[in-house]
Amino acid sequence: MSVTLRNVGPRDVATKMFDGGRSITVKFDHTFYGITATQGDFEITSPGIGAKEGAIVSMSPGLLKRGESWSFSAVTSGPVDVTVDTPLIDTDVRAVERAEDSSSMITLKVSAFGVTAEIPLRRGA
Repeated sequence: MSVTLRNVGPRDVATKMFDGGRSITVKFDHTFYGITATQGDFEITSPGIGAKEGAIVSMSPGLLKRGESWSFSAVTSGPVDVTVDTPLIDTDVRAVERAEDSSSMITLKVSAFGVTAEIPLRRGA
């Protein structure tokens, strides 16, 4: 599974836009076996290998410049449904699901102070 947070808005998403300094979190509904790759200038915290249902990966607050993205890939025990918490101040989050290459994609759109970020979440085996 892959998670990408992309800033497609007209300006940067600043660290101060994370409500109370809280991280963006992604909660998995299957056994979590680990992070396989990350891309971008952010810190990530993940549970140990073999964490059961309810495992949470956190993406720490940071500067996400306009046009840039943060992403990570993880291995799970099967296709997952995820719960994403995006604690960005004054945000609008929308989930859009579409079929793509025998797996499905959910895209969360986050808007804050005129800045919009898209979070595509790929589900598949």
